[in-house]
Amino acid sequence: MQLCPTSLACDPGPAGRQPAPARPLTHRRAGGLGRWFFGWIGLATLGGLCSLCAAPPSLPSAGQLRAGTVVQLTGDGGHYTQPVWSPDGRWIAFARAGFGSIEIIRPDGTGRRLLVSAPRAGYRFAWSPDGEAIAFLSVVETPEGRRHRVQEIEITSGRVRTLADTADEVSWPQWEWNESGKRVVWLVFAGREPTGWRPDGSSPKPLRRPLPSGAATLTNAAVFYRDGHVWLWDAKQNAPRRLSRERGLNPVRSPDGARVVFSELNTLMVVNADGSELRELARGHHPAWSPDSLKLVFDVARDDGHRITSSDLWLINADGSELTPLTQTPDALETEPNWSPDGRRIVYRLEDKGQICVLNLEW
Repeated sequence: MQLCPTSLACDPGPAGRQPAPARPLTHRRAGGLGRWFFGWIGLATLGGLCSLCAAPPSLPSAGQLRAGTVVQLTGDGGHYTQPVWSPDGRWIAFARAGFGSIEIIRPDGTGRRLLVSAPRAGYRFAWSPDGEAIAFLSVVETPEGRRHRVQEIEITSGRVRTLADTADEVSWPQWEWNESGKRVVWLVFAGREPTGWRPDGSSPKPLRRPLPSGAATLTNAAVFYRDGHVWLWDAKQNAPRRLSRERGLNPVRSPDGARVVFSELNTLMVVNADGSELRELARGHHPAWSPDSLKLVFDVARDDGHRITSSDLWLINADGSELTPLTQTPDALETEPNWSPDGRRIVYRLEDKGQICVLNLEW
C-alpha cells in the first residue's frame, strides 16, 4: 500500500571493491573546551583511491525545481528514520526508530537488507566517499560501564571492523579523502586514552603516536555537536571553535567543504568553514546540501505543543535567495530530506507513518 501524498503523483515501486586493510590510528591531545574536556582526535586510514570524485552535477537554482513523482520504499509497518544516499547513488541507508540498526535499500525499492544491529548504530552514521562502507558509532554495556565503539562495515562483504574501542564519549564518525586514501575522523570528549584497531587482528592497545605531517588539515573537516552547540575543529588554532551563537543542531558540511549549515532555535544558519560570515537563511530543520553545494533542502514543521501538525520540504539557494516550497501536502508530514548524488531525487521520511520515500525532481 502506498502512502504517498495525494497532491503528488505516486509511482508504486517494487516491494565492489574490497577496501585495503586499515592502518593504525593516530591521536592528538587537544585542549579544554568550556566546562568539559576535549580529549583526542581519532584517525583511521582505510586505503583505496577515489574513483568517484567526479565534478558535481550542474543543477538549476532552487526556484526552478519542482516536485515530481514519489516512490515509497518501505511499507512493512516499521518506523524508520535518517535516510541517507550513498555517494555513488546505488543505495539508501536508513535506521529503524530508536537507532538500533542500519539497513540499506536500492532507490527502486529492491535489494533491501539489514547491515548492522547494535545500540545507537543508526544515529549519524556516515557513508565512505566511495560508497563501499559505512562508519558508525555503537554503544556496548559492560561490567566496567558503557563503552563507545567506532566501527566500519563493508557493504559488499558485511565485514565489520572496530576502529576504536573506548569508554570515553565520542562524536559521530566522519569521512574524508586524503592523499593516502579514505579516512574516518572522530573526536573523543574525555581524559581517558582511546584504543585503536590493529591490522594484525590482535586485541586493541593504546596508541600514543602524534599526527603525521600535514594531518592537521584533515581534522579541519570535523564538525560536531556538543553541549547544545555546533563546533568546528580549527586546525590552524589546534582547538575547537564554536559556530552556533545559541542552541545549535544538525550540522552538515557542504560537499565542497566550504560551508557548514545547522539549525539554531528553529532557524537555519550557514557559516564558512573557517567560522566567518555566519548568517541566517530561513526557518527550518534537518538541512541537506545539493551535490553542487549551491542549494539546500530542509523541512519546516509546525506543532500544537503536543505533536507535529504539518511538515513540508522547502528549497533555498545557499546565498539565501529563492526560498521555494517543494511539497505542500496537508495529508503527509515530510521530514529529514537528503539529496541524491546526481541531484535529481530527494529521499525523506514521513513523520506520521515512519516510512521512507523518494521524490523525483523536475525542472
